Amino acid sequence: WSSDVCSSDLYVSVRLRQSFESGIMTTRPKCAVVFGNESAGWVKLTHEPGYISIFLKDQRLLMPINVTFTKITRGICGDIRQSPILDPVACAKAAEVLGLPGRPQVVPAEGSEPEGCYWQTDGGGSLQMAVGVANRGRGATNSQLPICWNQPPCISGGTCLVQKIGRAHV
Repeated sequence: WSSDVCSSDLYVSVRLRQSFESGIMTTRPKCAVVFGNESAGWVKLTHEPGYISIFLKDQRLLMPINVTFTKITRGICGDIRQSPILDPVACAKAAEVLGLPGRPQVVPAEGSEPEGCYWQTDGGGSLQMAVGVANRGRGATNSQLPICWNQPPCISGGTCLVQKIGRAHV
């Protein structure tokens, strides 16, 4: 989902239940991609607890979007006009869509790992994330395969809306 409408707030609330009277569990930047199912004007998050309202009064907070994930064997995500996945929830969703087992493990930023979410083929395979400054711009190796998506990096304040996935594709 997407829209051109911006508000002065840079975050939306993730609530415990489908109610504005419910407690706020956490917040998400308005440019974040969230994964969930729509029900009665709310999105129930699927890879984390909580609900986000689609509207706040007459302002739309969530717009459906299509997300595609690609595991590459050489180069960087930019080579295929995609971006590295820097969010653990999005990394887990990408692995699910691509049929890769496990939850992402954040690795120490040593600079030898690909930027963002990647599949480590050694040792039977594992889902990893490297988000340190030293990993920026690094791509695939023989045993480390970046997982990319068609979403730009979320820089809070740089875009307007939290987006929820409508459909994910390989």
